[in-house]
Amino acid sequence: MKHVDHLPARSRQKGSFELAVAASEAFDLFTAEGERRWVAGWEPSILSTCGAQEPGAVFLTDHNGESTIWTVIAADRTAGRLLYSRVSPGRRAGTVEVQIKAYGDGSTITVSYDLTALGPDGEAIVEGMDEPAFAAMLGEWKQMVDGALEPVQ
Repeated sequence: MKHVDHLPARSRQKGSFELAVAASEAFDLFTAEGERRWVAGWEPSILSTCGAQEPGAVFLTDHNGESTIWTVIAADRTAGRLLYSRVSPGRRAGTVEVQIKAYGDGSTITVSYDLTALGPDGEAIVEGMDEPAFAAMLGEWKQMVDGALEPVQ
């Protein structure tokens, strides 16, 4: 086993936001296919027949200049839970969890990231994923989803 002189950067963040859609609809927005509705340039290559909505399914993305291998760990519509493993070779690896709970007529989305740098290219990315940066990212997510949900005039 290789000895590591210093542990790589790791960031564990969690935050929530609310959406004005039912939890069942919100669940679909955080699947590999569903993110196409609200993330510009999100074009997953799905390597499974289930549409990447069952444990073990794999999909690939090349988004914002970063290639990532995603594996579905959990996808439970009834429990409102999605859990992904993500690996961006040479940069970062970890998990992304999305939990969806009904809240009135809408839903509360809780997102958890646990990322570790895989090399020098990932150190700055992971170190930059602090609490304010994560909160800002979730604010952007809410804005993008809300924009995608607005009726076309």
